[in-house]
Amino acid sequence: MILLVDDKPLFIAPLKEAFDAAGFIINLAMTADECIQIVRSRDPIDAIVLDVMLPPGSMDLPEVDYGMNTGLVLLNMIRESRPFIPIILHSVRDDLSAVETHDRLTIVASKSGATPAELVKLVESVVRSQPE
Repeated sequence: MILLVDDKPLFIAPLKEAFDAAGFIINLAMTADECIQIVRSRDPIDAIVLDVMLPPGSMDLPEVDYGMNTGLVLLNMIRESRPFIPIILHSVRDDLSAVETHDRLTIVASKSGATPAELVKLVESVVRSQPE
């Protein structure tokens, strides 16, 4: 199962369609609350596609700058409880090059936005490279 964390319906629809066509099962979270709830459920997750700019929902996230970096805060929260899930960060922002990742399971995928096909190919390669 791929956890897609994004709040933009115009992006979600084509991405879900591309993942469906590639044979992936998608679980969708549109807020930080929903993401953390799914991650904490301990259900199997093959990879997470995580938007950087996301509404925090009702979570008290003091580090969040009006949703501009909610995904980065979520990344750290996910790593605390599920350190071995591959996470692909994406955003339409150009400044993701400043994001430093210190683990081999976090990939900064798209600066200025990747196409759904590009994200699916990236997820396919990440999921295939994971030990069973």
